[in-house]
Amino acid sequence: MINLLPEDEKKQIHREYMARFMIATLGLLAATGVVLIGSYIPSYFLRDVKVAALTMEKEKLNTSQGVKIDTDMAAIIADINKRLALFPDPKLPTIRVTEDIVLPLLSAKSSSITIREVGYINMKKAEIGVSVGGVASTRSALVEFQRSLEGLPHFKSVTLPVSDFIRDKDIEFNLEIRVTP
Repeated sequence: MINLLPEDEKKQIHREYMARFMIATLGLLAATGVVLIGSYIPSYFLRDVKVAALTMEKEKLNTSQGVKIDTDMAAIIADINKRLALFPDPKLPTIRVTEDIVLPLLSAKSSSITIREVGYINMKKAEIGVSVGGVASTRSALVEFQRSLEGLPHFKSVTLPVSDFIRDKDIEFNLEIRVTP
């Protein structure tokens, strides 16, 4: 079939067709958007209602006895952990006061030495400071006692102040000893 329309009219008809097609496509997209938004609104309100209900239920559970018991239990566990921290770590080498300090002191002591006091303090994790006070009958007995303590295996250092050597007899002394495992 021969097309009898002039070229300008053909272009005009094509433009009108394209305009109608665009209007129809945009109208269809707008209608689809309205339907999507309309279907989303009920689920949005339903979500808000469920969030509010779950929040109220959570608050009821928080005020119930179970949470109070949990917080009490947490406080008890924290107290127990604090008390357990007072005990030494079993993995570290330890110093036994009786076997490693007191018995060696007594075995190194001669009859001319009288021990009046023994005190100790934990200085580091693996070191103890020991203070030994007493009376020595002579200066030589005190020096001998110091040397015998220096030879003991766990005694790292034995310090005897020079002021303890002022007197010749009945010397009051105070030894400072560092003990390591």
